[in-house]
Amino acid sequence: MSEGIATRPPSIAEDIKQRKPFRTRSQEAYLGLVRAGDDLKRRTSAILEAAGVTLQQYNVLRILRGAGDDGLPTLTIAERMIERTPGGTLLLGFGSAENRKYRGWYFDDIADDQGKDWVDTAFDLVLAERGRIGTIFFMMSEENVAL
Repeated sequence: MSEGIATRPPSIAEDIKQRKPFRTRSQEAYLGLVRAGDDLKRRTSAILEAAGVTLQQYNVLRILRGAGDDGLPTLTIAERMIERTPGGTLLLGFGSAENRKYRGWYFDDIADDQGKDWVDTAFDLVLAERGRIGTIFFMMSEENVAL
């Protein structure tokens, strides 16, 4: 390829190496949007990680900055988040036998397993466990905690 000559970006079918044609143009457009969103998310995450901030932390900070000095209740912040799945919360301690199978699972995985939104899942688990759930929150990258 010669330098300075513009080439078209690959189509979504070329990009994901799909051999069969899409069933509809809508399906192709949808997958293109999902792929573009994922690419943008990965690029943004890399920039934020260099500053020691996760995408979820940035999301919360963005909301709080917009709220001003009064701040916001936690549930209001959760409602306003762009990405609402808490991928960095690992659940460890459950008292009830019914929930012990979820030891070592993330909130979003439990929500998927139960077919519920993660917020409903969180409330249901907290109520079932009477507020006693052991958790680990992954809020920093390995570089943040390196000695």
